[in-house]
Amino acid sequence: MKPYLRITLWYLLFGGLWISLTDRLLRPASVGVADLTGWQTLKGWLYVLVSGCLIYFLTRGAHRLQAALERKRLEALSRTVKQSHHILLNYFNQMQLVILEAERSTDFDKSLIEIAREATDKATEEVHRMERADAQLPEKYPERLES
Repeated sequence: MKPYLRITLWYLLFGGLWISLTDRLLRPASVGVADLTGWQTLKGWLYVLVSGCLIYFLTRGAHRLQAALERKRLEALSRTVKQSHHILLNYFNQMQLVILEAERSTDFDKSLIEIAREATDKATEEVHRMERADAQLPEKYPERLES
C-alpha cells in the first residue's frame, strides 16, 4: 500500500474512533451546556495533540522505509557503476595489448598508434578519476537520506 494512502486511512480511522468514543465518554460527565463546551474544547485540543503525534510517527516510518529503499537502489547503482568501470578498464588493457602488437608490426602508421595510445591512456585516467569520485558518493548519501 502506498505510504500516503496508508497514512490517510490511519488518520481517518483514528479520527472516526476518536469522535465516536470520546462523545460517548463525555455524555455522562457533562451536566450542562457550559460543561459540555469545556469538555468539547479539551477534547478538540487532545485530538490535535494525539493526531499530530500519530501523523508524526506514521510519516517518520514512511520516510525511513523510503530511505531504506533509496539506499538499496544506490547500492545497486554503485555496484553497477563499479562493474562498468571494471569492464572499461579491462577493455583499455586489451587495447594496450593491441597497441603493443601494432608497434611490432611495420604495417601500422606510427602516428595512428600514438593517437590510440594517448586515447587509451586518457580514457583509463578518466575511468580511474570517476572511480575515485564514485567511491566518495556512498558516504554522502546516508546523511541526505536520514534528514
